[in-house]
Amino acid sequence: MDWSWIGRGLRIGGHRGAPDIAPENTLAGFEAARALGADYVEMDVQRCADGALVVIHDPTVDRTTDGSGAVATLALDDLLRLDAGSWFSPQFAGQRIPTFLEFLRWIEARVPFGAVVEAKAHGVGAEIAELIARSSSRPHLAICSFLPGEILAAKEARPEVPCILLFHRSRPAQDPLELIRACRADGGDLPWQWLDEELAVRLHRAGLLVGGGTADDEQSVNRLLALHTDFVDSDRPGVAIAARDAGRTAT
Repeated sequence: MDWSWIGRGLRIGGHRGAPDIAPENTLAGFEAARALGADYVEMDVQRCADGALVVIHDPTVDRTTDGSGAVATLALDDLLRLDAGSWFSPQFAGQRIPTFLEFLRWIEARVPFGAVVEAKAHGVGAEIAELIARSSSRPHLAICSFLPGEILAAKEARPEVPCILLFHRSRPAQDPLELIRACRADGGDLPWQWLDEELAVRLHRAGLLVGGGTADDEQSVNRLLALHTDFVDSDRPGVAIAARDAGRTAT
C-alpha cells in the first residue's frame, strides 16, 4: 500500500478488518481482510488507563468484548484478559484486544500490506505518528482522524507520516479543502454520498489524496471509480473488491 498514490486507481481497505465475517479490530479480522485481497485495513486506536495504546473503536468495551467499562479507565492487563471474539461467533472465542505495538508487529510481517490508523481519542495522534515513523512498515501506514487537532499533532511530531482528515456523513459548511489544509493533512476521506466531481478534481489538483467514505456495494464503488478516488474503507471488503475489479474490467 502506497499512501503517496494519487489519481492512479481505487484501493480497498477493510474497515476495522472484515467486520462482515470476523470480529472488528482483532488480528483475526485484519487477517480476514488481507485474505480477501484488501489493500489495507482501517483500525482504531485509543489510550487505556495506564497509558498504553490499544486497538478498539468504542469508548467502552461493552459492545465488542465480554467486559464492561470505559477504555480510558481500564488498565492494560484488564483489557488484555477480555474476550473480543465470542460476541461475534464462538469460532472467534479467545480473540483479544490488540495493543497498537502488537498490531505493528503483525503488519510488519506482512509487507506491503498497509493500514490507516484512526486516532480515535484526543492526545494519541503524536504518539501514533512517532511509532509509525519508527516502523519498518512506515511506507505502507497512514493516520486518519475526525479530530483536526490530532492530525495537526501528528504532522508536527512526524511530518513525513501521511495523514487524512475524516469527514462526517453531513457535508460541512466550510470548504473541505480549507479544512484539510488547516490541519496540514495529506488528503481527505469524504463520504461518497456528497463527494462530487468538482470537489474531487480540486483536491487532486491540490496534490491531495481523495477517499470516499465507507462503500459496501456495487453502486457506491462504481461512483468512486467514476470520481477517480484513491481509496475507500468497506464493511464488506470482499464485495467492494469484486465490484472494483468488475468496474475496471468493464472500462
